Amino acid sequence: GAGQLSYADTDTDPITVASLTTTMSYKRVYTNNSGVSITINETGAIYLGFDGSADLFMGMRDIVSGGRVVCNTQSVEVKYTLSVTA
Repeated sequence: GAGQLSYADTDTDPITVASLTTTMSYKRVYTNNSGVSITINETGAIYLGFDGSADLFMGMRDIVSGGRVVCNTQSVEVKYTLSVTA
């Protein structure tokens, strides 16, 4: 619809372990076929509850400084990389 982005499935990179650090990345491509330009001002990641229930919670939320304009028919990829060090 007008003013909305469509999105592909979330894609994950293989988990890597280097010394005491474990890293994982996941990404999603959003495409603008709305007929107008759309400005992305924030991104986020929503997760299912830890018990697998339908309860949702926002795990991350980031502000896109100055916004990112996605013109009609263009796509943008959002990628989060998480690292944990023991």
